[in-house]
Amino acid sequence: MSEMMKMLSAATDRSKFAQIKAYQTACNRIFDLRQLVRRKREHKGNSIDNYLEKNLKWLSVEQREELREMKKNGKSRADMIAKMFHYYEELFGEAKQHVTERLYDGCRQILKDVVGGDRYNELAKMKDSGANMNDLKAKADAMLNEIIDEEKKEKIKIYGSGCMRIFTRMGHKHSLEEHFKTDLKWLTKEQKDELLKMKEENKSEADIREKVLHFYESLNEEAKKETAEFLNGPCNDMIAHVFGDEKATELKELRKSVGIADEIRRKMDAMIDEVKDEDRRAKAREYGSICQKIFVDYQHKHNEHSLAHYFRTHLKWLPEAQKEEIKKMSADGKSREEIQSKIFEFFERASGETKKYATESLLEGCYELFKMIGGEEKADELHVMIQSDLTAEKIEEKIISIIDSVDDQSKKAYAKAYVTPCMQLYSIRLSRQKREFPIVSNDIWEKILTHPSRNNVFG
Repeated sequence: MSEMMKMLSAATDRSKFAQIKAYQTACNRIFDLRQLVRRKREHKGNSIDNYLEKNLKWLSVEQREELREMKKNGKSRADMIAKMFHYYEELFGEAKQHVTERLYDGCRQILKDVVGGDRYNELAKMKDSGANMNDLKAKADAMLNEIIDEEKKEKIKIYGSGCMRIFTRMGHKHSLEEHFKTDLKWLTKEQKDELLKMKEENKSEADIREKVLHFYESLNEEAKKETAEFLNGPCNDMIAHVFGDEKATELKELRKSVGIADEIRRKMDAMIDEVKDEDRRAKAREYGSICQKIFVDYQHKHNEHSLAHYFRTHLKWLPEAQKEEIKKMSADGKSREEIQSKIFEFFERASGETKKYATESLLEGCYELFKMIGGEEKADELHVMIQSDLTAEKIEEKIISIIDSVDDQSKKAYAKAYVTPCMQLYSIRLSRQKREFPIVSNDIWEKILTHPSRNNVFG
């Protein structure tokens, strides 16, 4: 007998017994779903492997499915990580560099966890002082060989060789010619020739990087936004060189937020003030302002893409003709509200299985939106409420509370634009639940939690 049933049996007031009994099923469901969400969150939060898992969005659908199949067939974590690094090696050019940078953060965090913060900082100082890759590798190997903790030794076994490839690639300096094909392809021929001349004159990498930033400053505002994506990496390098890896990582984490231009400036100004060396501080002031602009432009462009992405990736249910109409509206400069209205016009026309699939697809977009706005915990709480047959008014109150907790006004305004369409979808879901699922099983919730866009393939 469950603890709840024991408590019910002990109740002497029959009116209270009847009242409790009426809510028993719904309460059981809420308790069970909250436990599922808590276990998922605890597992994700406590798993060091999450450092890499959160950076696997670059995998193709087929590659993700292959990893899930490996997990289903009982393959070891080491086998799955090896497969992931195999996929990485198949990349080339700009795509490989982009993924390298994403995996680099995860590998650095794993190294720090294994050797400890103090020893990691020792390696970081060596790197900042100009140590070459061979010296860094020898030092890291010596540290790793001293590890006796079995769990950490297992991490070394699983991630060691793959992360070493990442570190080596990050340590490798591409030639200017290679950069001209990727992150410097926006330069004019005359500007490229000037950089090549500087290289022939044995100018330092710092001097060449500074010249590139000056070229960026000469662009118009629209071109700067487009180019910021290419210069984000070089500015990261400059920040790490001047302030060290730890400060660079702090700044990178800050830049993941939305609408943080002022905070980027404040953070960088504070970092510059802490630099003791006068020459280095002067250099940081000169190029820090340019990199601030690059970071802000890059983040704005990235956020615009990401925010739109939440709904664009959930429109597979549209027939091709309707997709083309949406694309044309976007190309013609139609507003977000007009495009949104058209999507829901198409949604209203859908019926049967298509409408059911469309509802679930768009609800995934709502989940991602509220996760971005309020964090995963609040988004999961909202899902629990939806699955618990609460009224639409209660769900709307929760959504408004999530939005009200946001300080950034542009972010808040964006979210408010989707309250009405998301509430329409939630109302449809609630109505269908009452018709089709009088009792919501854990299987349905697990299906939501294990949707491919959020599936933890190594958990």
